[in-house]
Amino acid sequence: MKAARGLGVDPGELFRPKVTALPRTPLTDTAPEKLDERLSGLGGAKEAGELLDKIREEELDLEQFLITALNPKLLRARLYRAAILDRWTKLTDEQRDPDSNRFKTVSEIAEEIGAAQEWLRGLRQDQEEQKGRVSNTSG
Repeated sequence: MKAARGLGVDPGELFRPKVTALPRTPLTDTAPEKLDERLSGLGGAKEAGELLDKIREEELDLEQFLITALNPKLLRARLYRAAILDRWTKLTDEQRDPDSNRFKTVSEIAEEIGAAQEWLRGLRQDQEEQKGRVSNTSG
């Protein structure tokens, strides 16, 4: 599906919920009091640095989980909002001739959003290339 690719996701991801396992985060799951005890018992900067590395690793794992697990669902929610808004806008237009105005499907709206995203990417790329040419001619 061209629209899903335009949104930067695999076509199946847009309409099929994906279940992703929550990463193991033993340090993050520690009760605050227990973490205080652990921090109080640190022998020095080396141990604190190792603990810092562990929590940063857990934090990165959780960030990756959010990106992987929620991004497709968030994109789908935004797509559905656009589809509902399109329908609502047409239904609330009192001057609209109901016989002349066909409602768009979710897939049609996804294709429009995908095309708009592609257009924006192309525009940004053109602007970056133009900046590069200006920098090269002025330097």
